[in-house]
Amino acid sequence: MVIGTLMLSLDPAMRGWMNEGTSYIAPVGLGEVMRAGGVGRVIASRNPHWAVGDYVSGLLGVQQYCALDAAGVRAAGLARVDPGLAPLPAWLNVLGMPGMTGYFGLLEVGQPRLGETVVVSGAAEAITEAYALIKRLTWDFARRRFHVLVNRVRTAEQAEAIFGNLDSTAERYLGVKLSWLGFIPDDDAMRKATRVNQAVVSAFPDSPSAAALRGVAESVMQWPYAGEDCLDGFVQRLVQASRIASLSAS
Repeated sequence: MVIGTLMLSLDPAMRGWMNEGTSYIAPVGLGEVMRAGGVGRVIASRNPHWAVGDYVSGLLGVQQYCALDAAGVRAAGLARVDPGLAPLPAWLNVLGMPGMTGYFGLLEVGQPRLGETVVVSGAAEAITEAYALIKRLTWDFARRRFHVLVNRVRTAEQAEAIFGNLDSTAERYLGVKLSWLGFIPDDDAMRKATRVNQAVVSAFPDSPSAAALRGVAESVMQWPYAGEDCLDGFVQRLVQASRIASLSAS
């Protein structure tokens, strides 16, 4: 079958796919078509499961046309999509790999409990994922209270704008009111601490990002204690333990 590519998703993972070495997926070899998720339309098919005109998503690669045999269809993870259910770009973000990563990461792996804290970065796809997760938790698990921590932004104004947009959208369409927990600036100290694999509050204690993290910790400690078996209680115990460790070290 032959698929005409309509849209491609340019993801940060693509940079890692070009690296040699062992990973969760084989690297893209020299001279091979660059791996990329995409949405396309079947323009020729001898496969009984796929008809001309079908809209599909999968690893189509950075190319105008994608020709696949039966094994290639399986390797590409091809799935039929419905443009009447959602616009085609949605099948590359909230209904695609980023949205599924967020959905299963939070619900299947994270298994959230009362008093969740949602961390949102300034990237557009992260904001979309955050709203999708809040929506799912509200509808499927009847969660009504969320703390939002905006991560990796340059200024307080940018963080407040992101939170304001997310808050107004959640309140308008979900009837949920979000609580501002704070923001973590994406400063040079945070990037340096990440490169040397150290906590920024230890490596650069006077930096804006370290001060912001301490402020978040202080806010968390003011929450009403919600018990041992929920996320709030775990976070409070974690912050308290870090305090004790810091005092012991000094």
